Amino acid sequence: MSAVRRSRLTFPRVLLLVGLALGSTLPLGHASARTPFAVIATIPVSARSAGIAVNASTHRAYVANQSTISVINTTTNAVVADIPVPSPAYELAVNPATNRLYATLFITRSVLAINTLTNKVVTTIRTNAYPLGIVVNLFTNRAYVANDDNSTNSVTVLDLATNTVIATIPAGLAPTHVAIDPFANRVYVTDSNTMISVIDTTTNTVVTTIRTPFGLLLNSIALNLFTHRAFVTTGLATTVLVLDTTTNTIIDQVSPVGTDPNGVALNPSTHLAFLADAYGSNTVSVLDTTTNAVIATVDVGAVPLYIAVDRGYNRVYVTNSESNTVTVFNGY
Repeated sequence: MSAVRRSRLTFPRVLLLVGLALGSTLPLGHASARTPFAVIATIPVSARSAGIAVNASTHRAYVANQSTISVINTTTNAVVADIPVPSPAYELAVNPATNRLYATLFITRSVLAINTLTNKVVTTIRTNAYPLGIVVNLFTNRAYVANDDNSTNSVTVLDLATNTVIATIPAGLAPTHVAIDPFANRVYVTDSNTMISVIDTTTNTVVTTIRTPFGLLLNSIALNLFTHRAFVTTGLATTVLVLDTTTNTIIDQVSPVGTDPNGVALNPSTHLAFLADAYGSNTVSVLDTTTNAVIATVDVGAVPLYIAVDRGYNRVYVTNSESNTVTVFNGY
């Protein structure tokens, strides 16, 4: 039975997965004609846009909305499809190797699996908790789901080959967002309190916790797998925390950035981090990750919540929750 369910990781497939995990870039055309951080499109989407995920290999971006998931052609920056969902979708994760998209449905306590070749829902995975953040391990084809739920305080592990729950890991207080280092077998989980939990994915246990200074509340987290750094946005503040993931310690606090930064995305190739300044600023702060200094601010729509980078085109996509749009701007 195991031989049927598990595909052999041949050398070419390993190279493909490593490239996808590291976010390898595609050749860029006419780079010299680009204006750094210039807004190049504002795309209307359905109401209450939230999470966003990009598949650079198929030139598609996916936007979680109140009643649909919008599919954007990143070559033309136009919506080409809307996938109906039974309740508001919150966060998204894509697996380019399997052509699957995963969406957390907080209200119905479930995760949708979607075939990105057909834009059809394949199945609904019940989590028995209130899922918010989600990340996929491309090597093991497993997903880790943060349950923003005081009654469970957990991370759910999904086997995406069978679309089943295989583990529930106690982690923090109402976990919200997750990021993964597949090479180190670690998942980093932010919670609604002031703690980051570090999970060993080989044992599905928390191996350490990181307390934030001065009781800063945590939002999103993104990892740079090359430099072993994590960037964590903080709620109700203008601060971003920088972690050394080799020692699991906070090594810097970047302040000020925009008001209440929420989503964060990285482009390791350009050494930049992009922070969605959700409430008050309506901007994206651009952080140079070599100096941990803000080098630019980009005006976007109302209440920018989540952010993703298309490393193939070197563009940044931002969901604007209150203006029901996605802002697209050059990443350099």
